[in-house]
Amino acid sequence: MLKKIKIFGLSIVIVLAQLVPALPAAAVADTCTWTGAGDANWNNAGNWTCSIDGAAIPEAGDALIFPESASNKSTVNDIGPLSLTSIQISGSGYDLSGIGLTLTATTPLIVNQDATIDINITYAPSMNAFLRVAATQTLTVTGTTTFSGVTGEVNIGGGGFSGTIDFNDNINGDAGTQFIATNDARAIVRGATNNFSADTVGAESDGVFECHSTTCFGDNANNIYSGNGIVEIHVSNTFSNDWETSAPAAGDSRLRAYDNISITGSGSVNDAILISQESDGSSLQFTGSITNDIGITVNGSSTAAQVRFDGDVSGVGGFTYNGATTFMSAPNTYDGINSLNAGAVVYVDIADGLGSTAGETNVDTGAEMHFDFGAPATVAETFQIFGDGIAGGGALQQIGTDTTLSGDITLMGDATIANNTVSTTMALGGAITGSASLTLSGDSTPGFIRLEGSSPNNYTGDTIINGIIVMLSKTSG
Repeated sequence: MLKKIKIFGLSIVIVLAQLVPALPAAAVADTCTWTGAGDANWNNAGNWTCSIDGAAIPEAGDALIFPESASNKSTVNDIGPLSLTSIQISGSGYDLSGIGLTLTATTPLIVNQDATIDINITYAPSMNAFLRVAATQTLTVTGTTTFSGVTGEVNIGGGGFSGTIDFNDNINGDAGTQFIATNDARAIVRGATNNFSADTVGAESDGVFECHSTTCFGDNANNIYSGNGIVEIHVSNTFSNDWETSAPAAGDSRLRAYDNISITGSGSVNDAILISQESDGSSLQFTGSITNDIGITVNGSSTAAQVRFDGDVSGVGGFTYNGATTFMSAPNTYDGINSLNAGAVVYVDIADGLGSTAGETNVDTGAEMHFDFGAPATVAETFQIFGDGIAGGGALQQIGTDTTLSGDITLMGDATIANNTVSTTMALGGAITGSASLTLSGDSTPGFIRLEGSSPNNYTGDTIINGIIVMLSKTSG
């Protein structure tokens, strides 16, 4: 302000500066490195070296680094609910515990050694979140995990990080468009009451998603997803989630079961998928409709493991059976080929269980197909068969009531067709062709196999009749 003072006739103007208190400097984002020189507590400046603040404790907006060369690696956040950009654990033997945190960076967590985090963490990036652990290392998370404000996706792995995050506590919030393990990384979900949302949950690009909880996929509206990744389910449960694969790409998507599991949602197969039951005596069941537009392969630990398709299957893809005992129990319309390889057993208990007649069914040596109808039924499928089944019971076996196979049968090698049900008839109505021998057998007396239809049989090998009555009922030939 201006003040005029009159001295001996002179006017002197003196400028007086108005006194204003000094403002504190705004906090600057810092990188604080743990030394642990004093004790285990975060609220001790002697435990930190911060690049800007010297030995100050971490503040909002900082990034934390926990290096190998430090003491007191069982640390405790006793500062408060900090909002940090990221945490990097570079050293071994760390166990972080204490008050909950919020992490805001796109890559908020980098872990280079085995570690445990027993802190409730909220991830609040502006778009995507990448949680990364180095190859062969495991981060065990025993605090809750919450996602907030994720408008993109949450990826476990990527960027050369292919280690494991083991979520022992619950996962909450909105994970955006997907919550997946990717690029050979592994996510293990064990929390008892997960309720997070994401459009898709699972694995891609050879990542592995391990489910050990009945709520591992979060909200029931989330789709179980495999995009050339592996989804493993290790808990007995009925999941109402829909499931899907990625667009067609090199390699197979995979879904593995290790317990009695039922998936009631609809399935969409756009990339070839390998479905397997890995535990003898357990069943993996699908009761929802499936659109199979490229191909499904079924595996199992042995024929004592079951895979059941109890919902209808449509689409242009087919099935390849490499193992397990598979049940096709719905009125299916898919057009693809059925291929049974050694060790596979397939049960059909509905006439069109093998899909439309656009695709044939091939039964290779060491595999067998069982027809188990409760009422007489006609199957219009075309067959190519080779061998006499797994234990000599037949490549094609009737084990239920009267069955008519009206399609042509080609013998790709010596093969056996059997009726193993007493007082029933198995009718073969198409032409039987090929340069091999045919054995017609049964283990129940009296049982019948009837050769019928208007097309003559012209296979060139021997006909062997073993324990069955064969009726020659063709109109010609």
